Parts: sequence; structure tokens; C-alpha cells
Amino acid sequence: MRYWWVYLTGYVVLTVEGSNPERLLNLALSRGLVLWDIRWGGQERLFLKAKAGDVFALRHLARQARCRFRIVAKRGFPFLWARLRRRPAFVAGALFFALALYVASSLVWVVEVRFPEPVKYNHEGTVREQAAVLGLRPGAWRPGLDPQALARQLSRRLPQVAWVGVHLSGIRATIEVVERVLPPTEAKAGHIVAAKAGVV
Repeated sequence: MRYWWVYLTGYVVLTVEGSNPERLLNLALSRGLVLWDIRWGGQERLFLKAKAGDVFALRHLARQARCRFRIVAKRGFPFLWARLRRRPAFVAGALFFALALYVASSLVWVVEVRFPEPVKYNHEGTVREQAAVLGLRPGAWRPGLDPQALARQLSRRLPQVAWVGVHLSGIRATIEVVERVLPPTEAKAGHIVAAKAGVV
């Protein structure tokens, strides 16, 4: 969390040179300035990182410590934003790409019909047709689809189906269908033969 805050406010990488660079560190710490990633680069040189807002105070302390420092790199969001403002075409292209990626990932590209159990008749074409009428088809806007409502409407539109489930995952929509098993409709004539005498 601290790293992200420093990145948002901006920081600099400094090279400090002088006969006594440790004095600059002591002065900075006594003033409450935050320094990190301090590394020695030789007997009279060290590298460190500091907040961008503390550069002016460090420059004043460097004069007191009889040291000189140089900004090696400027990092963080403020400096990145300053560079991007000089390249508006690049920013517009990046925003357009991000928007296009978001829109593409929010559409349904694949509609799949599954039958978890063996079926007597293939209802896939009918299921796809009715789903398309209800708005579930390739190119549909996924945030505007309600899987439970679609499943209920498909069940009402498909009397030959016992159960329908709709699942949305990424760019894929899966429709699971369980076929309704109907009893035989034809009655066959036959004789009733009693094993014992009686009255029917």
C-alpha cells in the first residue's frame, strides 16, 4: 500500500556525492524526510530514493552538508502523466484500445447448447432459435442478460423440455437442456384374463 501511494505522488532517484554524504542522511532523517533504497556507489557516493515533494528540502540540506546531488530518474504517476500529455495521440489510442477490449469482452461470442442426459430428439436448433428470440445470441450484450429469467422464459417456450439452465462465463453462454420424457400416448387393446372367478 505504501508503494502505491509513493507511486501516485511521485518519487525521484538521486545520486549524492561529497566528502561526507552520511551527514546529508542524518540531516534528512532529523527533518522527518523519508529516504529508502540507500546504496553505496563508492567511498563518496551513494544512491537513494526520495519523494518528489522533498527535493527542494533535500537541496537545501545538501548545501548544509556540503554535498551535491543529481536527479537520475523521475518515477511515478505525476511524471508519467506529464509525458503522456505531450503525446495526445498515444493517449487516445490507448483509451480506444482499452474501450474496445472492454466492449469485446462484454459481448457473447459463443452460444452452446448441452444435453446432460441422453435425448430422444435433437432440440438444439429449436433451443437456439428461441434463445435468439429472447436476445441470447452471438453479439448480445452480456451485462444486459439475466440467466435465470432466460431459463424461465425458455422453459415456457419449449414444452418438450423439462428443465433449462443458462450459464454465462466470459464470452461464452451455455444452455443446458433436459428433455421431457412423455408417457406412451397410444393404448393397445387386449384381453383381461382373471386368475380366479370373480365379478368385474
